[in-house]
Amino acid sequence: MPTDPQVMSDLALIGDSQFSKVGTGNLSSPLRVIADRPMLRGPSGKPEFFYWGAEFCPYCAAERWPVVVALNRFGTFSKLPETTSSDTDAYPNTATFTFHGSVYQSDYLDFAPVELEDREGHPLEGPTVEQQQIIASLNPDGSIPFLDIANLYLVRGQSFDPGILTGMSQRDIALQLTDPGTPVAKNILGVANYLTAAICVATGDQPARVCKASYIQFIEKQLPRSPYAPTPTPSASLPSDPLATTLGLMALLPASLRHRRGES
Repeated sequence: MPTDPQVMSDLALIGDSQFSKVGTGNLSSPLRVIADRPMLRGPSGKPEFFYWGAEFCPYCAAERWPVVVALNRFGTFSKLPETTSSDTDAYPNTATFTFHGSVYQSDYLDFAPVELEDREGHPLEGPTVEQQQIIASLNPDGSIPFLDIANLYLVRGQSFDPGILTGMSQRDIALQLTDPGTPVAKNILGVANYLTAAICVATGDQPARVCKASYIQFIEKQLPRSPYAPTPTPSASLPSDPLATTLGLMALLPASLRHRRGES
C-alpha cells in the first residue's frame, strides 16, 4: 500500500531548524567505521547506501524512519510503500515503510535496499553476490537491520528504542517529527543526522546545502574516517561569536562526551 501523501508531505516539512535543534538527540553514534576496504559504489558509480532488513522486524521498522529522513535530504522517493512490523514479534505492529517496491532517485548516491521477508515471514528478496559478500564479512551473524554506507560506515542492529513508537500511526510519527522537542523527533532526527553526516563523508560533502550545515560538519568531525573516504571540500564558516559557537556545538554532543569535555 502506498504511503499516505500527507505523511510524505509532513516529512518534507522537516527543515534545517528542526534538524539543528535536535543535533545528535543526545544519542551515542550508531556508526562504526569501516577502514579496510575501498568505497562501495552502485551501478551509476555513485556511493552506495546498502540496507538489509525485513518487514516483520520491529527494529527494522524503527530504523527505516531515520533512513528515509536522511535519504530525503539527498534525493527523492517516488514510491515508498507503508507497512507495519509483525503483530507477533516484540513491539508489534510498529508503523513504518517498506523498501520492497520503493523507488529512490538521487544525484549523489545509489540506494540498494533488500527486504528479506514480509511481515508474515514469507520470502521477499534475496541479496546479490556482492551483497552476500558484504554480509559475510561485515555482518556474519546476519543481524537486521544492517546498513553499509559506501563501505565507510556501518550500522548493525537498532539505533534507538522502537518502544517510543508504540501505538502510533505513520501520521502520528510524521507529525511528531516536526516538533524537535518530542522524544520521537530527538531519536529519529538524531539518528538521521548521524546518517546524514556519514553520507556526506561518502559524497565529499555534497550537496553543500545539506553537508555544510554547521551541526552536520560538527558531527562529521567526530567520526573516525576511513583512508578510502573522499577528501572533503572546505567547511562552511562557523558563526563569528566564539562563545555562541562553543555553546551551540557542545549542545550537539551526547551527554557522555560533554562530561568528558568538562561541561557540567
